[in-house]
Amino acid sequence: MELFSIIFGKMEILVVYIIMGIIAVKSGLFDKDTLNHFSKYVLKMALPIMIFTNCTYRISADELPYVGAVLVVMVVMYIIIQIVTSFTIKKFGLKGEKSKLYRALSTFGNDAFIGFPIILAAYPETGIFYVSLFTVVDLALLWTWGMKLTTPEEKFEKVGIAATLKRFLNPAFIAVVLGIIRMITDFPLPEVVDTALTNVGATASPVSMIYIGGILCFSDLKQYLKRTEYYLVVLVKMIIIPIVLFVLMTIFGLKSEMAASMALLAGLPTVLTLVMMTDSNGSDKDYILGGVLVTTIASIVTMPFVSFVIGRMM
Repeated sequence: MELFSIIFGKMEILVVYIIMGIIAVKSGLFDKDTLNHFSKYVLKMALPIMIFTNCTYRISADELPYVGAVLVVMVVMYIIIQIVTSFTIKKFGLKGEKSKLYRALSTFGNDAFIGFPIILAAYPETGIFYVSLFTVVDLALLWTWGMKLTTPEEKFEKVGIAATLKRFLNPAFIAVVLGIIRMITDFPLPEVVDTALTNVGATASPVSMIYIGGILCFSDLKQYLKRTEYYLVVLVKMIIIPIVLFVLMTIFGLKSEMAASMALLAGLPTVLTLVMMTDSNGSDKDYILGGVLVTTIASIVTMPFVSFVIGRMM
């Protein structure tokens, strides 16, 4: 019950942020232009800084087996997600750009904005290791493969290799690389710089949730709620896969804290960054936005539910 209480409490805070975004728009404080500036701030400053400042865990030689275990779990998770996603794409007849976007929203969870706060709240001592490693790998995929999935095919065909590589050299991906180096070398930062960067990075989660609340006011939520394929993401990725992964990790004797952390990270809603990526890449932002809104709203229920089930099995 303790895990459930912690996760439920963190989700309540995220709901408050979303409501604040709605109030800000309805009261005339924010408009669409303000939200666009919010997205640029999160994407190009707050998120990269948050990634870098949270990569503080020094991986020792004794923990290398756990690194391997985390990577194996992630590989299994990605394989299961891709198999289910391929079936769904075929079932719903999604073609071309839609099929790529659906694969993106089914694959990448919101580990940076939601995963970090809930795992660190649940496991303040060991959680940073699991969530940092998971996030670094997930974001590395997001800013490479995810960038390709959210960019229309003709745009890749019209540019050369150098221009394509330039797309991947964005602030978040650079932060991932620097974060990996920091985890390996444990190089220190001056205290004043570290404090300032940490404070800026801490704004990424609340600002991103306020953005979601604000964008809800400019969206036709009813049309998104009618898309059945979104609910398969909720059912399979956010409920079934986390519970199955936890059971498998428990059977193979992994530590309960590690199993719970990885399961919760696997069940996160679609990452908000995809909306910003599709917008800047000229793809169908509304389709991704629908997936983000539906899965984020659903996570208010699914995250506490999964944590309750996991807590009962621990």
